[in-house]
Amino acid sequence: MIVAGVDDDGHAVGVDSVEETGSAFHDALAYLDPRPEISTTYVSLNGADLVVCRITRGGKKPYQAVSERGAITYIRVGATIRPVAKKLQLSDEDILRKRIRLNPLQKALMDAIGKNEGITLSRLSAGHNLSKQRTLKLLVPLLRSGMVLERDGGYMLR
Repeated sequence: MIVAGVDDDGHAVGVDSVEETGSAFHDALAYLDPRPEISTTYVSLNGADLVVCRITRGGKKPYQAVSERGAITYIRVGATIRPVAKKLQLSDEDILRKRIRLNPLQKALMDAIGKNEGITLSRLSAGHNLSKQRTLKLLVPLLRSGMVLERDGGYMLR
């Protein structure tokens, strides 16, 4: 379920046009293969107009984003959505995704790495008030799963 018109803090702020927003959800389906079934409803909450889009769980996985450059399969990992590496099968990614559970510090490290591609261990540790040893201990599962890569003395998201 996707709710349009809610800010990051969960407050209903509304959308400019429920019709245009609902239409945008349906237009986005043109970029997905196979096309999932969706339904949109309009809700008014505390004077704010919201659009609720319900996407039916499909049985024809994987769903792909299609463009003139080809098709890309994405996978959800925690609070992020990442493209599936072409060399790995989706089933392998699914196993990794289910097996790893990120604690709040690991999520914070992932966010910092995502915002600062190529961030060093020193900067990552200092930015979270952690020792280098503790930071490395938190990074090991992320590195092993392939979610984080180490390149040229820095860390980046895959």
